[in-house]
Amino acid sequence: MALTSAALASAMLLPACRYGLADADVSTSLDAATHVAPLQAHTFKHVFVIVLENEGLAQVQADGYFADLARRGVLLTHYAAVAHPSQPNYLALIAGDTFVTDDAPVDLAQRNLTDLLASGGVSWKTYQENYPGGCYTEAISDGGLYARKHNPFISFDSIRANPSRCAKIVNASALQADIQAMSLPGVAFYVPNQANDGHDTGLAFASAWLKAFLEPKLADAAFMDGTLVIVTFDESGTFSNNHNQVYTVLLGPPVVPSIDAHPYTHYDLLRSIEINFGLGSLGRRDAKANGFARSDFKAAARP
Repeated sequence: MALTSAALASAMLLPACRYGLADADVSTSLDAATHVAPLQAHTFKHVFVIVLENEGLAQVQADGYFADLARRGVLLTHYAAVAHPSQPNYLALIAGDTFVTDDAPVDLAQRNLTDLLASGGVSWKTYQENYPGGCYTEAISDGGLYARKHNPFISFDSIRANPSRCAKIVNASALQADIQAMSLPGVAFYVPNQANDGHDTGLAFASAWLKAFLEPKLADAAFMDGTLVIVTFDESGTFSNNHNQVYTVLLGPPVVPSIDAHPYTHYDLLRSIEINFGLGSLGRRDAKANGFARSDFKAAARP
C-alpha cells in the first residue's frame, strides 16, 4: 500500500492519554493495548534485525530511502522504544526488560533470548561492526566505532562466560561468508558501527549506508528465502520520557506491504521471535507483549 502524506500523518498520532508517561509505563501501556491476532508460528524461517541509532519516526520517514522502504514493507507507525539512553533498549530487545538506566558496562545473570533459542534448537548470531572478537569486553574499540553498549549479548553471563555462545558474537565481516555458505542463522542481529548507525554521523549518513548495505541483500533470493528483515532504531532523538516513537519496518517475502498502526514496542519484536520459533517467553515484559499482527504477514513459511 502506498503511503500518502495524510494517511501517514494520521497513523503517527499517538493517543493523548499516552503523553507524559515514563518510558516503562509507556511500554507497558502500549503492550497491554495491542489486542490483535499475533503472527503464527513458522511465519518466517529467518529473522534479520538491523538496529540504527537515535532518530524519531517523523524524522526518519522524511528521508527518501526510509520512505521507500516503508512503501515496500510494513511500516509500524506506533512502534516505541522503551527507554533512554541506548543500552536499556538493546537489552530489552533480547531479554524482555531494561535492567539498567545507563550505558555503563554491566554483567547480568538473567536469562535471555539465547537461552530460549538453545532450548528450541534455533541457531543465532550477532554481527557487530568493528567488534575485535575474542569475547572482547571493553567499552569501546577502534576509536569508538565499536561500542559495547550496542552489543547486548556480551552483557549476559550465559553468553560471555560460555565460549561456544560467545563465539556467536562475531565481527560483521563474517556475514558475507555466511550468506555465501547459505548458513544464515535462524535469528541474526546486525549492529552497525557508530558511524554507519547514525550515532556519530546523523540520519543522512545512516540512510546512505543502509541503502548500500541492504539493497543487495533484498535482491538476493537465497538470502531472502523465508527471511523477515526488521529495520528499527534503538530510541528516538528526543531524550525525554515520552514520545519515544521510532521508525520500524518489516521487509521480505513473509510480509504484506501495508501500514500497521497498532501500538508496539521493542518487547513486541522480541515476542514475535519467540512466537515464530515456538520458544515460550522469558516471563518479563515480553510475556505481556502481543507480537506483530498476523495480518502483517502471508501464510506461514512452512507447516
